[in-house]
Formats: sequence, structure tokens, C-alpha cells
Amino acid sequence: MSLPDANQPLHSSNAAAIASALWDSADFAGAAEQYERALRESPGDMEALHGLGRLRLAQNDLAAALLLLEQAEQVALALSGSNHQQEWVQRIRQELAWALYRLDRFDLAAQYFDVLPGQEALSAQLRAFGDRIPYRHPVRLDEIVVPFMGTDPLPIINLTIAGQEYPFVIDTGSGQMVVDIALAQALSLEEFGTREITLATGQRSVVAHTLLPEVMLGEIAIKDVPAEVMDIQRFAPQLAGVIGTSFLQHFHVLCDFQRQTLHLYPKIAESPPTGGMTLVSFLLFDAHLILAPVQVNEYQTMGYLVSGMAGAAFTLAESVRQQIDPALSSATRQSIGAGGVTAALPMMAAHLSLGGWSRSDVEGLVGFFPPPLEWRYGFQVGALIGHEFLRGKRFLMDFEQMQLGVE
Repeated sequence: MSLPDANQPLHSSNAAAIASALWDSADFAGAAEQYERALRESPGDMEALHGLGRLRLAQNDLAAALLLLEQAEQVALALSGSNHQQEWVQRIRQELAWALYRLDRFDLAAQYFDVLPGQEALSAQLRAFGDRIPYRHPVRLDEIVVPFMGTDPLPIINLTIAGQEYPFVIDTGSGQMVVDIALAQALSLEEFGTREITLATGQRSVVAHTLLPEVMLGEIAIKDVPAEVMDIQRFAPQLAGVIGTSFLQHFHVLCDFQRQTLHLYPKIAESPPTGGMTLVSFLLFDAHLILAPVQVNEYQTMGYLVSGMAGAAFTLAESVRQQIDPALSSATRQSIGAGGVTAALPMMAAHLSLGGWSRSDVEGLVGFFPPPLEWRYGFQVGALIGHEFLRGKRFLMDFEQMQLGVE
């Protein structure tokens, strides 16, 4: 691959520009086709390298993402040092950081997080692992089966930490495992700094980063688990913590809400059988955001799967709500989630679908969708899909095939 002249202005090919427009309309297959065309015509096209790398990262094709993003970084660094070029470099490095993070190469990811604004605490946490591999479990592991202690209003299981059982909620809206501040203090967990986050409900919260030496799921030990610390019991006194997507994506995950059991299969094993399930392709953004196509009545958008949102099957961005139901009742209700209790307005949808799986006459709550999420990635994310949409079903998350299964 030849590098551009250092004084060359930042530009992209027609194919890369078309691809970026398709990305912004959530036509990911079309975007991939155009990015690939752009790279056939010009292997050093930075926008195409970055765009296709970003797409492969979203598809969890991490080896391809790293190769493309590293090439995009090389091209960007060779260009003249304008503010625009510096923005490109930072954007590319952020995606490189997440790719390495998902590969559990915390040592390399920390080098990128070091230079990204607001990620100092995360970088310090990752460096604390040294040469240890996170989420280690026995090599000869066939399946972990853990009973749900309840699925109403949220799916809760018991984890054993330091010989004591604690209730944790399964929440795909969270990234790392989260432990309540009182539990972290009781376990004398080391902290590596704090940062402010936006919860799926739009609320702001401060979290600290830590490391759990070991957690037990049933009889199986998972060692060196990165975790966050926050005041969970302030809004959910019955909970000691949250199991987020960063933990779950190390397994094939089957939530059998019919039989009240959680099944975790090692990723090196074959995917669980999907006979009888409706399969939905999904994308993964940053560390943990699961996004899939959603249709609410006639309105199509991308939706964020938040299994820790209770009391509603969905919530909508305000712009989407106004198009679907501009004359909404003003009677408020509460939604309870791993992020707290939120006042909201009830709303009925005649039709709600996640990919090809649909339900009719579904109740949601609106009024707490986090505005920064709607256009964060260029295309619209107009809905959150909560636990009520999945309750009582068998629900599969396959992070190798990048498919959700619902039965």
C-alpha cells in the first residue's frame, strides 16, 4: 500500500463517499460493497479503510477490523497535520482500542486508551492486568447452567464471590460487570480511577474501575474479571451487581426464560442449536452496544438491546415518538432498570419487531431515551428494546455468528 504525500489534502473517492452515505442510512451491506470497491480502486483511500474497518469491528470480525484500521491510521498519520486530520487519527485510534479490548489484548488497548480523552481510568484498569488474560475459565468446559432467581421484573442470577452468593442482574445495556460500592468495599477491591458515564436511561453516574480476582457461576470459576463500581443499591437495594455484555460476549449465551435457566457455552464450542428460533443479525459497537433493526408500527430504525430495562418492551427517541404518536397521554409511569428508576409516559405499539421477530399490541414507555445515542454512529438509533419484549421466551446471543435467536 502506497502512502499519500504528506502535503496531500484529506479527500475520499466517490465510492467511499457513497459508502459513508449508505452507512448513515444503516444500509451496511451496501456500505461494505462500496468501501470494498473504493479500496480496489485506491488501496490507500483512508475513508474507505476506516469505514470498512469500522464496519468489520461492528460485525465483530476483529482480525479484519485491526488490519484495516491499522492501515487507516498509517495513512492518516502520513497526511498533513490539520485539525481535521487529527480528528481522523483520534477516531481511528478509538476504534483500534475497542478492537484490542474485545480481543482481550488489554496491554495493547491501554496504549490507545492512554491518548483518548476521558479514558484514563479504563487505561489504568487494563494495565493492571499485566500479562494475565481476563475471563479465564477451565479449558475443558462444556456448559455453565445457572438458575434464574427471578425474571420479573429483571433476570437475576446468583454469583459467588469470595465464598458468598450475591444477586446480579443480566443487562446487555451494561459493558463490564458492575459491583455495588458496598460490596467493593467489603471485598477491599482496588480502584483504578473514576469516570462519568451515561446510563441507558439517560441518567449520569460516576463509576470506578476495578478487578475481580474470581467469580463463580455455579461450580465454574471465572478468573480476573474487569469490573466497574457504582452505587447500585441506591436505586436497586436487592442487587449486588450487574453482568454486562463485555462478560457475556466471551460465551454463547442462552437465556431460557421458559425454564428459568441461563446457559453459557464456551465460544470455542459449536453454537447452540437454533431450530425453531427466529434469527436476527446484530452489530456490536464500542465495548458492548448490541444494535439490530427494529420496526415500530411502520417506522424503521436501529434499536439497542437493553435486557436490564424493565417495565416496558421499548422506549423511543423523542423524534421517533413524535412521528409515531404525536398526541401522547401525559400519565406517567416508572421504568426500573439496572440504571435506576425513571419516570416515563406509557405508549402502545400495534406492531414491534426485532429483525424478523414480531409482537403485536406491545406496551412501551417513552421519555427517557438518552439523546446523545440517537445519532452517535451516524445512522439513527431510535429505540431501546427492553426485557418485557423477551420475557417468557428462549433468547440466544451468538457473538461468533453475530446472531440473536428468539423462540
